Amino acid sequence: MKCLDKGQIALYLYDLLEPEEAKDMSAHLEECRHCQRKLKQELDELEDPEDSLATDEPSEVVIHGIMANLPPYPIHVLKRSERQKLQNKINWKKRSLDIVKKATIAVAGIAAVVYFGTLTSPSFATYVHGLYASTIKPQLKQTQESSLFETLTSTNLLIQRGLQEGYNQKVDLKAVDNGMTLEVKEVMADSRDVRILFTIKDQNGKPIKDLFSRVLQDDVPTYELKITDKDGKTYTNYDQEFQNGHNDLISVKGQSELIMLSRPIQTFFSDTSEIPDELNIELVIKDVEDLDGKWKVIFPVDISKAKKDTKIVPIHKQYTAPNGELIDLKQVMVTPGQMELVIESTLAEDTSQDLTYEIVDDTGAVLAKWSEMDRGNKERYPQPYYKNVARNYDVRIVDDTPTGKIVNFLTFHSLPTDKDLTFRVAATYQTTSADFEQKLSIDTLKNKSVTTEHDGNVFTFSNFTVKEETIRNEKRMSATMQLDATLAPGVADVDKFAAVDENGNKYTGYFKGSLTRDAKGNIVLSGPLDLVKDLKVIPKELTIVIKEQLKENKDVDWSATLPLKN
Repeated sequence: MKCLDKGQIALYLYDLLEPEEAKDMSAHLEECRHCQRKLKQELDELEDPEDSLATDEPSEVVIHGIMANLPPYPIHVLKRSERQKLQNKINWKKRSLDIVKKATIAVAGIAAVVYFGTLTSPSFATYVHGLYASTIKPQLKQTQESSLFETLTSTNLLIQRGLQEGYNQKVDLKAVDNGMTLEVKEVMADSRDVRILFTIKDQNGKPIKDLFSRVLQDDVPTYELKITDKDGKTYTNYDQEFQNGHNDLISVKGQSELIMLSRPIQTFFSDTSEIPDELNIELVIKDVEDLDGKWKVIFPVDISKAKKDTKIVPIHKQYTAPNGELIDLKQVMVTPGQMELVIESTLAEDTSQDLTYEIVDDTGAVLAKWSEMDRGNKERYPQPYYKNVARNYDVRIVDDTPTGKIVNFLTFHSLPTDKDLTFRVAATYQTTSADFEQKLSIDTLKNKSVTTEHDGNVFTFSNFTVKEETIRNEKRMSATMQLDATLAPGVADVDKFAAVDENGNKYTGYFKGSLTRDAKGNIVLSGPLDLVKDLKVIPKELTIVIKEQLKENKDVDWSATLPLKN
């Protein structure tokens, strides 16, 4: 099946496809990373930012596949290969159904909400129909004036710190083609990232309508970014997937048609020490949907201050996981407002091992944590496995071994950098089968809750409701119930819900609530359990089935000191 266009994705999101066609698209999305990114972008644009802001963490899922960042780890030895399926596939259909139930969302005119940002700093000149029609000298000035980046600080602490450190620069740059004007408003740059705020206006000086979705199109690349030094040397972007994608485009909330283009500078350099103090950044915008024009701007950026604020500490300490996977903590890099760890994993053959990492202080207080597990939408629901995570990015090393290696770049925010900290493996995880079954009376669930215990896990089901909606002039019914559970010690999660009614009709269940820990450290689940299947009649009985559980082993004795003092 060919990759999906924006129209197909819209139909898929809003459940407007015939069952067989929807099934084919779901199967394609399970395997196609390109289409997964497109669908994920649409989903993230539709989500309510207030839900995300309810946590103290910037968006990190988006982080996982969206924001790329490579540190001084030798990038020139990293090459992408076919991604090994080490974790459960993302259930894109589930996320789609979650989103389309919002009544106020329209298919057209989607506006994305900013959950995070990254890169900044460039310089500009103009390009018209393939010819340099004019060169506009950039007028960059350091400023303490009100910044357009301030709109993003509430959801992105890295941008907040960038403003505090004075890494942003006001820019007065314009490039004109066919009466339309590219305006570069402001840039921000440090030794890791460059961020560019820009817009395009029509002949009347009004922002181009739906500019973000036009620039975001995946059919053809709509921009090019080139980095050179003051002598004209061009640097190569080692991460081709990031270079050719659109993961670095964000629509700025509250600013009409203002777009932030962000890019890790370190995808161009194998070592931070190689980054010159001064760079020239060239941006070309072209082939934008329904816009006949091509614009080019070039501007210089000075990152000498940011480089002085960067500290790299080599670690090189290894841990062997129960399955034989070798984990090597290579280094930690500290820049204002963030700390990045480089972790290289030599994979075990035919198996993978999920781990949770923590950073603790000298009192044992957990300051940050990150898990290799994908336990659902971390932006919308509380999670016990993530804390103070700014970004996560990984690449595969192609080598002569059967399995190769994965290099993770974990970025944390809000950590002290004036005292030694400890990095440790907090737990390992293993998925095992579960044999939970519970028959429930629907009439009972409508009036009161039903509580049952199984292998130390306590489950409470309640509030069975049926929702009726009309799709393409056809009435459809769906069902949901409330699930509250306290899992047994050593059980980190349960999954693969299903149900069977008294007539043998089968339903797939999706839990969409939160995972937290109680005072005893047990995992607590709370939220809706949706049953996915078109209901023809309301069942009288349902047998709920849980097929998988995740076992947590916290008896791990491995840690490494992060010597940050001085």
